Amino acid sequence: MIYPPLLNDITKVWREVHHHDPPQFRGSLEPSDAEKWIERMETIFTAVPCLSPLRMFYNHFFPKELRMEKQFLFYSLKQGEMHKDQFITRFIDLAKYVPRQTKDHSFWLAQQLMNRARPELKQQLALLEVNTFEEMCVKLRVVARRAREVVEARTAENQARVARYPGPTGGVGKRS
Repeated sequence: MIYPPLLNDITKVWREVHHHDPPQFRGSLEPSDAEKWIERMETIFTAVPCLSPLRMFYNHFFPKELRMEKQFLFYSLKQGEMHKDQFITRFIDLAKYVPRQTKDHSFWLAQQLMNRARPELKQQLALLEVNTFEEMCVKLRVVARRAREVVEARTAENQARVARYPGPTGGVGKRS
């Protein structure tokens, strides 16, 4: 049985949730559809002051085990061979499951992104003064692009050097 004061609070909160036009989950078996629905509902429940019974509703559809799995994936994420934009997107997707670690969450996220970048990019990023996550994303893109340009220039230079090399001249010929 729900007591009248709690029912009034739930009704108030539900009206507020409804005001945000919550999506309907259509029972799709596609994981990305479910994840998009959860993300949208999570955004709504973050925006709406939520009482504990409604938080239980949220926890039912977004269980602790799933959140912990996403946190594990976040902490084990490395850029590896991922393209810089794919890496940043994956980082952002997983970062929303990690509770705030410090008062300056944006700076903490910037440091986490840098530490998970490829070593040659991380080395360049460590030299830069970056205070926010947004700045780190921009710097990562710039550093990655410049690193790619250097590799391409060296490759072109080496190919040009090989093309200019006339090959062996003279040398030991056949003896008759």
